[in-house]
Amino acid sequence: MTTLALEHGDLLDFAHAARYEWLLTNGRGGFACGTVAQACTRRYHGWLVASLRPPVQRTLLVAKCDVAVVYRGTRYALGSNEYADGTLHPRGYLMLTRFALEGQLPVWTWAVSDLRVTQRLWMAQGSNTTYMRFAIEAASAPVEVVVEPLCSHRDYHGSLRGGNAWPVRPLADGCVIEAWSQATPYQLGEKPGTLAVPRDLISIEGTVQAFRGP
Repeated sequence: MTTLALEHGDLLDFAHAARYEWLLTNGRGGFACGTVAQACTRRYHGWLVASLRPPVQRTLLVAKCDVAVVYRGTRYALGSNEYADGTLHPRGYLMLTRFALEGQLPVWTWAVSDLRVTQRLWMAQGSNTTYMRFAIEAASAPVEVVVEPLCSHRDYHGSLRGGNAWPVRPLADGCVIEAWSQATPYQLGEKPGTLAVPRDLISIEGTVQAFRGP
């Protein structure tokens, strides 16, 4: 059931697209939240805020993901970021054709030429895990989806500057990040699914990216 829908004309203005926010919870003190524009405008915004001692000690582990698609030789950034001096880069909100809440789950739809791609986010109940799923709804050429997680490890009331060289341990389907020796490690993973477009198109329809805390 769709409880909220914003169409393309509602999303062309960044201030408008960033004013609308969504929230997911896991029933144990963890949550994910952000803006329709996918820009973090509050320190509390994050796609995985884990409760390390449920229901307290909320810790931001994944702030968001910068997502891009490579289509017909051109890379298109789908997300948006706002910097301290007011710079907006990239401006993926301009390609948003629709945002909807399906129940409580946020769903974005972008269009680039004849390509249409959707993204969904949800949290596992009782678990510090956020799932992200992409679907190629329409395309006439190969599509590559690039996901760049913005990882962190801080109290959700605090702040943290970038440039940290944290150890990353590779896994067969992802990696484990341990910010420092006493930090709680967490996992980024990928689970391929079934293609919903012809198999000669490179897509990750059905691919689920998982951010898993303790």
